[in-house]
Amino acid sequence: MDFESEPDTEPPGVSPVSRWRQLNLIFPDWQTAEDYAATRLAPELTAAEDHRAIVAFWFIRKSETWRLRLLPGDRLAQVYALLAAITDDDRIRDVTEPIYRPEAYAFGGDQAMTIAHTLFHADSRHILGHLATAGGTHRRELGVLLATRLMRAAGLEFSEQGDVWRLLASRRHQPNAPAPSPRLIAAVQRLITAADDTARSPLAITPQWPQAHEQAGTDLGLLDRRGALTRDLREVLTHHLLFLFNRLGISAADTWLLATAAVTVTFHHPLDTHPAINPPPRSEVGSTQ
Repeated sequence: MDFESEPDTEPPGVSPVSRWRQLNLIFPDWQTAEDYAATRLAPELTAAEDHRAIVAFWFIRKSETWRLRLLPGDRLAQVYALLAAITDDDRIRDVTEPIYRPEAYAFGGDQAMTIAHTLFHADSRHILGHLATAGGTHRRELGVLLATRLMRAAGLEFSEQGDVWRLLASRRHQPNAPAPSPRLIAAVQRLITAADDTARSPLAITPQWPQAHEQAGTDLGLLDRRGALTRDLREVLTHHLLFLFNRLGISAADTWLLATAAVTVTFHHPLDTHPAINPPPRSEVGSTQ
């Protein structure tokens, strides 16, 4: 699926016009924004995609603002109707429509940006569904599991995954925060070494969700082996993890805690995670508190 630009009809040296539309939805606070997303945005966007009013959508959070990106379908009247429907809500304090500018270099180049957009869309749809049906429970566990699937599929070995967790922790550095507790480290260890999911896991119930991350990881690994990424693969994956944890609504402080716990497991508990000593467990999404 082409999630990128229209054919370049601009003068030489001018970037092609983006097909994506950006809508910034501004709310009084973070929780109001998430409540709106679960009760209004999730059903409206899912229905719009199912009826081909839009081809794809994704979002990113900025405090009380949700930056929503939409890829319109062929019928503009349906797009305008959708925009009117999702903005006609008393919980929204303001709406702006800036130009969307993809972070192509940060995500590894134009080809890698297409992979990113495909993943962003699939992940956003599943996250909205999870918010609507389960209230966003176990978001921290889901973040760790999905990040691990992405990195494994990209071909990273266990210690290389630990390096990505280290990069993520450095990007969300919390200088005055206490170290992860032994309980959190043990919970993260179970998640990042899990071989598969239990039947009650949201990822087993909706297998297309982890499959989207695995496909993106596979595609990025292939681009890396071809020398087609603009950045180191681990840096690209770190950027993906930042966006993933943001979409899930995991705070910067919790992101740092989880990433630091994963680094501890990877580099300071090597015997505890070696498959020859302990068989890989199954991921049972529970509390990492």
